[in-house]
Amino acid sequence: MTGFGEAQIRAAAYSMANPTLRKIKILRAKLTGHGKTIVAFSGGVDSSLVAKVAKDELDRDALAVIAVSPTLPKVELEAARQTAKMIGIKLLEVTHDELAVGEITRNDEKRCYFCKGALAAALSKVAKEQGYVRIVDGVNFSDTKEYRPGIAAATEAGIDHPLAEIEATKEEVRAMAKLIGLLNWDKPAAACLSSRIPFGTTITAELLARVEGAEAHLRSLGFRQVRVRTDGTRGSIEVDADQVALLQQLSAAGNVVAPLERLGYTEVAIDEKGYRPGSLVPVALRGTP
Repeated sequence: MTGFGEAQIRAAAYSMANPTLRKIKILRAKLTGHGKTIVAFSGGVDSSLVAKVAKDELDRDALAVIAVSPTLPKVELEAARQTAKMIGIKLLEVTHDELAVGEITRNDEKRCYFCKGALAAALSKVAKEQGYVRIVDGVNFSDTKEYRPGIAAATEAGIDHPLAEIEATKEEVRAMAKLIGLLNWDKPAAACLSSRIPFGTTITAELLARVEGAEAHLRSLGFRQVRVRTDGTRGSIEVDADQVALLQQLSAAGNVVAPLERLGYTEVAIDEKGYRPGSLVPVALRGTP
């Protein structure tokens, strides 16, 4: 054991005893040795972790690509820019007009499949034009247990899911992100604006803008996790369960309904159950990958 000192021995023992650190090491192995790699980037915790490790392992051979579309809130785009800058990875923004795809705007239960398929095509075009040989995303193991038809579309297009491959759950991803030093490790989960609109309601630019404006107003009141579910001019507000009472107080004081009415809502309700991921997904589909 010449040259292997006490500090190294302690570090090795810690590594073997720390499951989060072990998973980070496995993730590093997943992202090295494959050549120039594109990370499908959103600025969320999952894709940020993948981007950080890809940058560490591949340096200039790693590229983060974010699709800029009407379904991406401006606040999320700006956060993604700041996170990419923090990581030090090059960020490419590509225009992705989902509203030009009829299979997406008609908004049936396979919307996400068509959306991710179109996104995968855009990423593949970038890869071909710029000589990248691999595309990875931030899908985690927990995602594969939910109704996420977009995962199938991405897989069919040849996109790899390193977090899912190492069976990193949502909670483990946050722990890994914290350990690796990502400042957004506790960032609230985000999703495209289309996820606020129930299946069967046509997606339009006007409807997306109304949702984005409503959620921006609610965030200005101090709420971190916000969803305004809508089928047109009726809005149902979801915030974290422990903040529902505060939302009700602010509503009684006139700080909620009137501002949303100015955005075009005719009915505004507060969901007393609080924020629930995928609450618009029909019960029969929940838990279906």
